[in-house]
Amino acid sequence: MPASPRTAPSEPKAKPRVRARPTPPPASPSRNEKLAFAGVLAATLLTYASTISFGWVYDDSAQILNNPELHWRRIGFLFSHQLWAYLPNAEARFYRPLLSLWFLLNRSVFGLNAPGFHLTTVLAHVAATALAYVVAQRLLRDSGAALIVAAIFGLHPLHVETAAWISDVDDSLAAVFCFTSFLAYLKTREQPAKAKTWWAVSLACYAASLLTKEVTILLPAIILIDLVTRRKPKRRRTVRLAAIGYAGVALAFLIARRAVLGLWGGGQQSVPLAIRLLTAPRLAIFYLQKLVLPIGLSTQYQPEQVSKITSPDFLLPLALLGLVLGAGLALRNELRQQQSRSGIFVLGLAWLVVPILPALDFSLLVQHDPLHDRYAYLSIFGAALMAAAAFLALRDRWAKINLARPVFIGFAVAMAFASAIQAQYWANDGALFARAVTIAPQNPWAHWNYGAALSSRGQYAEAMAEFARSYSLVPDSRTAAYAGAAAERLERWPEAEQWFRRSLELDDQNATSWFDLGHIYLAQNRAAHAIPYLKRAVQLAPAAAGYHYDLAVALEESGRTDEAMEQYRAELAAHPEQRGAQERLRRLETTPPTSAR
Repeated sequence: MPASPRTAPSEPKAKPRVRARPTPPPASPSRNEKLAFAGVLAATLLTYASTISFGWVYDDSAQILNNPELHWRRIGFLFSHQLWAYLPNAEARFYRPLLSLWFLLNRSVFGLNAPGFHLTTVLAHVAATALAYVVAQRLLRDSGAALIVAAIFGLHPLHVETAAWISDVDDSLAAVFCFTSFLAYLKTREQPAKAKTWWAVSLACYAASLLTKEVTILLPAIILIDLVTRRKPKRRRTVRLAAIGYAGVALAFLIARRAVLGLWGGGQQSVPLAIRLLTAPRLAIFYLQKLVLPIGLSTQYQPEQVSKITSPDFLLPLALLGLVLGAGLALRNELRQQQSRSGIFVLGLAWLVVPILPALDFSLLVQHDPLHDRYAYLSIFGAALMAAAAFLALRDRWAKINLARPVFIGFAVAMAFASAIQAQYWANDGALFARAVTIAPQNPWAHWNYGAALSSRGQYAEAMAEFARSYSLVPDSRTAAYAGAAAERLERWPEAEQWFRRSLELDDQNATSWFDLGHIYLAQNRAAHAIPYLKRAVQLAPAAAGYHYDLAVALEESGRTDEAMEQYRAELAAHPEQRGAQERLRRLETTPPTSAR
């Protein structure tokens, strides 16, 4: 029999190449929805319009008004030094060159007129609100729900500090860069053919956010959470590449920051890990409370620190966080039937929690002043996103009860009213810090700031009382020096001397206190007694304005003419514009020496 023919082996079938399908862009909003969006932005602008007439408050004077480096010829200095580098003995804490550039741009346009700066500060918050709407529309695919997000973000009273305070514009600017970076990331899904371009835009905006405010370093965590929770082709490869890209930008920023500041961290307190962990729940509940009920806002709040695991200050916040978590899980279960909305709820939770995490670590916060509304700026977007996702899930169930529009309008009006009222405290330092000592009577910074505000208005007796209160809460060399300066203005010499000596007991390297102590002796015609104190001040700060001059005056009045002339020359070498030194030196040089009797 003929051999049976061999059957040719079948060729293996090639697996079809899976291509990422572009995510369709959301439907364009209708005309009415566009008008509503414009209305939300207009309402945000009008809510804070009164702040445009405000002046310089808090750090504004030091950071802008009296900043000698805000000139275009010093642009290199702004990018190569820390934020407060122009101040003597300033702590190396922040590297925010784009914030300094923003102030420089404003100064170029408005000069040193505060209203112009306030206008652009409000507009920066409005821009962040507009981008919050665009991000929400991309995620929720519902313009009505996106309006809820924009209204909450734009009008929430917890944003008063950022919208009304010029120096805190960095939060709005950083949010603009973060939202733009996140939008570019979303574009990589909508336009896979241009994914590389959009990834580059996202990374560039992320870098800009880092150069504006350091806390935005956590933005990639939100993006990675979104990537991980989505079931998409090539998800693992995308996650890996995104992680590498953002990590590279973050590392480059940290290296640049290290080169400028001279240290990796900056501004950290030495706080035991146990205290940091025990305090975190209380800090979280504080921000959650302000998020839900944003009244009683202030620049300062009571210091929060927990040291015992059995303390009610730990157990009660922990229990409340458990209840909130339970409620969130219950709502998450309600949303499980709608996979897309369930994912948005998780993403909103990420936007809520991730940006606030640094504010829950006590070691990263300002000592004795750890709580600030501005720390929750980006977290409010997360809360708004969660609220909008919940609204969409419940809208169909409550379709017969047509209360959505009136409830939304009433809620928006209430937030706008609360924001506009509480923004008025930022009109001037006096109102701002009087409010602070009322809200936080145990906060030493509140009393110190109020004392400084009273001193600037010539109310030295009242200022002394505030400095004394601050010192009683936390003894501090600078506080004692300011109390002594207020007493000196009142010519209460024994009290002034007592305060300056207290200052030196806490910090004997404080040149200002040595100088002020010598100065009050000179003012009492005790020139010989003043000399050793003024010499010590000159030794510690030889370039300080007026130090050589006062020492020269004391030496001259003590009959030590040659030494006095030497000190006048030293003063003029450092400060040639000093007319008093010029005149006194000229007089001594032209006066013949008196013959010894």
